[in-house]
Amino acid sequence: MLISKNRSHPQSYFFKYMTMKTAQSVLAGRKLRWSSPLLFKDPFDYTRKLRFGFTTEQFVDALAAELQRMAIEDIKPTGHMEPTINVLLSKLKASTDRQKALDKLKQTLLVRNLADLPSFKGMQKAWEVYLPFMRILCLSVTNESDSMWTHYADDYSGVVAQFGNFDDYDSPMLAAKRVIYSDDVPVVGTLELFVKQFSGQAAFDYEKLFGPLEITKKKHWEYEQEWRVISNDRHSSELYSNIEFHPRTLSRIYLGYKVDTHNRDAILSLCGLGLEHVEVYDSTIDQLERKQVFHKIK
Repeated sequence: MLISKNRSHPQSYFFKYMTMKTAQSVLAGRKLRWSSPLLFKDPFDYTRKLRFGFTTEQFVDALAAELQRMAIEDIKPTGHMEPTINVLLSKLKASTDRQKALDKLKQTLLVRNLADLPSFKGMQKAWEVYLPFMRILCLSVTNESDSMWTHYADDYSGVVAQFGNFDDYDSPMLAAKRVIYSDDVPVVGTLELFVKQFSGQAAFDYEKLFGPLEITKKKHWEYEQEWRVISNDRHSSELYSNIEFHPRTLSRIYLGYKVDTHNRDAILSLCGLGLEHVEVYDSTIDQLERKQVFHKIK
């Protein structure tokens, strides 16, 4: 998997909530599971159907204005253009009455829904094909979320693993992106970008088109304080991939207060097999402060 890393990453550590079974598997195999969004429990995470942030009328007005500018300044498209739009631009350039030709151009475009354009249908199809191959590693910047201990760490019977030293060991976590929490429906691209693309003046740009869709969740998930590392795996027959991490990027293990002696000893044993540098913390409940309190035991 190829991942573009940010060498000036603002976050120096991340936390991963796990069940006890998963934690023991991770420590034994030195691998983390990266999943396709199709496995996410939230059905509204990673929208399945692409949506514009503008109306057909707004798009037609902006595109017509841009085509008029191209005709006046004799600007030639350098990239791919929708065939229909290319024909309309040629007619606009050749017309002696450009205003009349422009009005006709608008009428021609307005009768078509944006979602019916071949380019948009192609984007929608590409997005549907790509989703199964996407691989997302979900992380957090807090180890004190009661809701996450309940939901992701088996009701305090699991663990939270802390990762750091990313730059020293070339970790893919250098590429982590902060999740945006918003109840607004995420949209694909911007009006300006689509006008430039449809007029043949901008190449297809995945990050600008689909980037916001990858890191936008509803506000009620804000307590997770999530960051994501995003990649793909086109060779896996499953909707997930188990990817190795450098042992030195794992720095601490926090045990939930419900972890029993047997599982605590199992974690300590696993941290003695090439993971001697990993600190392990047990926990108790402080009823006055109403939180878990961690105590270093290794």
